[in-house]
Amino acid sequence: MKLLNIILLGSLSFSCATNKIKNNFQGLEKVTHNPALSFYLDSYQPKKMVRKIASSPAVPELSNRQIYFLSLYQQYLTLAHTLENKETIKFCPSFHQVILEFETDLKNRRDSYSTQINFQSVRVNKDRISYYPVLSMAATDDQMLYEFLNKKGWQDQENALKQTLQHYHTGMEQEVQKLCETGVSPGYYVYENLVTYFKEYKDFHHTRAGLKALLKVPTLANMAVLDNLSQTSYYLSQENVFDQWLLDRAQTAWFRNYLGHIKQKRSQQLKTKLER
Repeated sequence: MKLLNIILLGSLSFSCATNKIKNNFQGLEKVTHNPALSFYLDSYQPKKMVRKIASSPAVPELSNRQIYFLSLYQQYLTLAHTLENKETIKFCPSFHQVILEFETDLKNRRDSYSTQINFQSVRVNKDRISYYPVLSMAATDDQMLYEFLNKKGWQDQENALKQTLQHYHTGMEQEVQKLCETGVSPGYYVYENLVTYFKEYKDFHHTRAGLKALLKVPTLANMAVLDNLSQTSYYLSQENVFDQWLLDRAQTAWFRNYLGHIKQKRSQQLKTKLER
């Protein structure tokens, strides 16, 4: 376990450290992915599921780099479509062939996301921010979206969310461009370390420490953000095939249990509101 902790800290050090929230969100733990995104965790503890999740299609003979790129690129295209952005990346020499091979799959499920989100349950209880990753994204240099909306009396929520997502999307685009130009990126190396060092460590999987580490991997953080915008459930979906391959390659399909947890909490809060 001591060795695992040392490797974990070293391989994920480019992301900021995890720290306890003592004032703003009592009982929640903050995990900083990068300056544009943090996550707030409730008391959720990962565990092995008795009910097996339906298996995803077999991972094809692709390199870790190709799988990481396909996952990130589809996420980038999905958010671009949701925000009605024009595609600005016209050339991708490092992954040209793999884009052509999976061109149809890259465009799947691009119409099931929306920026129209009901934040009423968070307005009633701010600690429910743990179920809404988009609210802990950076809206300004010194304010996350929750703080920004709260000070504005929760006016013009969708426009504020769109502007926040635009900033986040710019960061995604920069990484995609880096991958297209050089074939690698800092985010890819984090994933590569995950596959290389951690997939065989039993003490890493289905643990809270492991979950916090996974939230520092760009593609996995993006899954949580996009799931917050999704009208369906990533937990049950088999349509995000590249994300499934990414998780399966690292033996981290259990990350979907966390996404299912926060999706269920959001649904419960909305259902309670509608029944009143």
